[in-house]
Amino acid sequence: DVAALAAHCRLQLARPHDLALVEGAGGWRVPLNPHETLADLACELGLPVVLVVGLRLGCVNHALLSAEAIARDGLRLAGWVGSQVDPGMARLADNLDTLRERIAAPCLGVVPWRAGIRPCDAAPELDILRGEKWAVLGPNGCGKTTLIRCLLGDAQADAGRVVVGAGVKVAYFDQLLQCIDSAQTVVEAIRPAHKEFVE
Repeated sequence: DVAALAAHCRLQLARPHDLALVEGAGGWRVPLNPHETLADLACELGLPVVLVVGLRLGCVNHALLSAEAIARDGLRLAGWVGSQVDPGMARLADNLDTLRERIAAPCLGVVPWRAGIRPCDAAPELDILRGEKWAVLGPNGCGKTTLIRCLLGDAQADAGRVVVGAGVKVAYFDQLLQCIDSAQTVVEAIRPAHKEFVE
């Protein structure tokens, strides 16, 4: 039930983190049981909502109804992401323009349809703004490290470009631990190069 799910989510949210995402499944009004929906869980948690719009025939109607329901339920729509699920969608650009005009929240990015898409493939389609924190998740071998190397300028992306804003400082902690002394703590390893990131 919603109370049990919300209690589990709150336990996870209470842990230290830079970014927390609670992923829904199936849509805003999907039933969780005979009396409660996924919307009830979202309202119980009271978190801002990011709406993922599956770009296919009917997406404008579906997205606008979902945005209205989120607002009616008293939650803030933080933004939306377009995800092209139909590779042959007619009038894709027109549909995106309509969504941008009619959804009263920013478009956080549009991910085009690609067979076997990896995180590094999606990166050129996303805008990561100053102060935002995003999580890059996926199974081993899907391209997470390649994406980070592209952002750092250590690898060339197949498409798109990386533009780093003025004064932006990037901190990177190598997952393979090639750059650290195993006798040091994590803070000791990071402090010399990135004092501004270590309190």
